[in-house]
Amino acid sequence: MDDQPQGVVAQGIDLLGKLGGSLPPVFLMLLLINMLFLGLVLWFIDDQIQQRTELVEKVIEHCLK
Repeated sequence: MDDQPQGVVAQGIDLLGKLGGSLPPVFLMLLLINMLFLGLVLWFIDDQIQQRTELVEKVIEHCLK
């Protein structure tokens, strides 16, 4: 069965498995912490943009009255 060509997704999963096994656990933990940090930063930026958009909409509506 190993002679059959695999799809791109299966090859990607195999590659991630090989990389995960070869990297030290500390590096994987650092990668996880960085991903968490970036997720929080993106969430914060999205929230700020949403608040500013709502404020601008209110100001424009008030000016157009």
